[in-house]
Amino acid sequence: MKRRSARHFYLVTVAKITALMIPILLVSPTARLQNFGEVAIATAASEKPSLQDHKWTITNIGSHTGKHLGFITFGNGQLEGQSTCNRFSAVYKSGDDNSLTVFAIGATQLVCQVGDTMEIETAFLADLEAVQSYKFAGDTLILLKENDVEIARLK
Repeated sequence: MKRRSARHFYLVTVAKITALMIPILLVSPTARLQNFGEVAIATAASEKPSLQDHKWTITNIGSHTGKHLGFITFGNGQLEGQSTCNRFSAVYKSGDDNSLTVFAIGATQLVCQVGDTMEIETAFLADLEAVQSYKFAGDTLILLKENDVEIARLK
């Protein structure tokens, strides 16, 4: 029996991987290749980010920036999160045209007296109920109210 070289095994492996990638590339025209060491694998580029299935960390509320502005998660018509002080939840409806309506906001009633925390939160929750649409800028979610006025940025 003839011994095969390491190069032969490498070439056979690359051929097998290539054979596996071709159907992926044919099914997904937006697929791109990424190299990990010497093995290339195919991954499908996502068409559009989604509101759901992500914990969105609030990075900006109006002109306020900081690490502890809170988060929001969207799921099945219900959103929940935490702002600078209190937890909140609401009902939402989103459309294919990036429209977004938030209503029936409920929040805990803790009083936080660290700087202007309560003022920021009160303004944010009021603006959240005024949201009309959203857009993505890279991996950033931007919430907008009337006339495309930015309410908040989330990552």
